[in-house]
Amino acid sequence: VSIKCIKHLEDLSNELFIEIFNYLDVYHIYQSFYNLNKYLQNLVVNSNFPLKIHLSSISK
Repeated sequence: VSIKCIKHLEDLSNELFIEIFNYLDVYHIYQSFYNLNKYLQNLVVNSNFPLKIHLSSISK
């Protein structure tokens, strides 16, 4: 049995990221993941997960 070692955040599957994104609204997804690297930037922009928008979480 082979166990894959996760050394970098990018080693996680897209499906796992989408599952994480399901717990966050679009503002927090963008703030947390968009500027980390090109891989995550692409995932945030090009994924088809349902977006949640909570206007109260955005400061004026």
